[in-house]
Amino acid sequence: MSVLEYIADERSRLLVNGLVAGISFFVALFANRRVEEWNERRIFRFTLNAIRTEAKSNQIDYLEGFMPHYEDAIVLRRFGMTTVSRALADPLFVKHATPHQIDVLTEYLRRISLSNSYRDMAEKLRFNDSYFHAKSENQLSIGNRAWLWLGR
Repeated sequence: MSVLEYIADERSRLLVNGLVAGISFFVALFANRRVEEWNERRIFRFTLNAIRTEAKSNQIDYLEGFMPHYEDAIVLRRFGMTTVSRALADPLFVKHATPHQIDVLTEYLRRISLSNSYRDMAEKLRFNDSYFHAKSENQLSIGNRAWLWLGR
């Protein structure tokens, strides 16, 4: 084998090895991207399950702790909204959520926030001496009810 044939043979091997390495690199990039997308979707599903769990807990609090007591007693528990607010602030979650899901969760978060504000204002009003006096005489005025409702 002459030197020129040897150089041509090494050159072709080098070219083939480079081509194989380049193809392997792009296959690995594609595989990593697919695994990353799969992990993102899995995290999205786990987050949705956490939101469902929080919503079920809020429903139990509403039925057992809020409705029976909000008129005559202090509501002891606030509704949870940490999971929903964190999910809506997470770009990964928003990336995979449909516009309808985002709208529904935003409305849910707004209503839960308003309910918690209502509870806080009702608690402040109920700790007010004039409320206890009016309640004991069953003379809670329309103005106090409006004040409670408007949160002023």
